[in-house]
Amino acid sequence: MDEKRFSLDGPDGFPHYWHDLRKEPKVISRRPQGGGGATVWGAIFYLGTVEIIFIEGSVNAQKYLEIIENVKGVIQNQMGIENFVLQQHNAPVVKQWLEQSETILLPWPPFSSNLNIIENVWGWLSRRIYSCEKQFTNEEQLKLAIREA
Repeated sequence: MDEKRFSLDGPDGFPHYWHDLRKEPKVISRRPQGGGGATVWGAIFYLGTVEIIFIEGSVNAQKYLEIIENVKGVIQNQMGIENFVLQQHNAPVVKQWLEQSETILLPWPPFSSNLNIIENVWGWLSRRIYSCEKQFTNEEQLKLAIREA
């Protein structure tokens, strides 16, 4: 499980890039500072995926815990999985709540998000959404592209 930010102008919202000075530069961003986007939260496991959740505002520990509580209920009730091992970020508040709720945690080294399998899903999703250097006019268009991918 993990969260990912998608911007209107492309992956990571970078408005600049390195280019060959002998060629004309590409215009990557139509807006200063990226102009908006959408943050999503998702989870994958051996039986499939959990539906992507769109997050309004920034993700703090409380919001992250609310998402985990809801998704844990979906996994247990709708998919019939009672006990599962969770791979998650090492935020102390989240880790403490998970331990108190008797959720089994996969031992996870700090600063190792690149080992999280969902990073591959985010990469695939980004390539689908931004194929052909696609940019979006507004957040609703971007959210629709995320849902359809």
